[in-house]
Amino acid sequence: MFRPARSGTSNSWHGTPHWSTCRRPRPSAPASNHRDWVPEEVRQLGPARMLETCYRRLTSEFNSHESSDPAESWVAEDQTVGFWIRRLTHETAIHRYDIEAALADPQPIDPELAVDGIDEILTVMFERGRAARGTDTAPEGTTGDLVLESGGHTWFVRLLPTDVEISREVSREARSAASTIISGEPHDLLLWLWGRGPLPAPNNDDDGGAAAELRRRLAAST
Repeated sequence: MFRPARSGTSNSWHGTPHWSTCRRPRPSAPASNHRDWVPEEVRQLGPARMLETCYRRLTSEFNSHESSDPAESWVAEDQTVGFWIRRLTHETAIHRYDIEAALADPQPIDPELAVDGIDEILTVMFERGRAARGTDTAPEGTTGDLVLESGGHTWFVRLLPTDVEISREVSREARSAASTIISGEPHDLLLWLWGRGPLPAPNNDDDGGAAAELRRRLAAST
């Protein structure tokens, strides 16, 4: 059974339509026009009913498929229902945090989920924005190599003038040569990557500006 992260209160327009408007897997749907993807009957619902109705429809759709079943996505190598289960789980976790923060009671994101969220924003969401924008118009700014470490996992990020390279493999030499190393608890690092929190402290600094440039490019891409 599909069970996303706890969604917090249900009476927020920000958290409700953003993920819950019944974006169901459509294996045979054409990719040309999604402007009217929100059903008219959903548009007429209030926030609480929208969340309840669409949560029920979405989870029912996920539960009726294997994660390996085909479903359109923007990642060429992952056209599966599992892609959307992962994407909407992280969407829910971040906006759950937003809602709780607005109520002055933010709860930490589960460490295992946050580690996968770090991987997703770097290897999926960042790539999506870059592909949509095109490298010809990518922002030019600070360059450098960064190493991100959290929860026993490591990512290597190379900022080029108009592109970026990301890898889950980090050699000892690459780590030693990196201009910036960012480490922190999974929750803290994930929130920083999504612009919800400060650069994890106290063991990190950004003298060369590479961390700020990474955040700037993430903001432009996500």
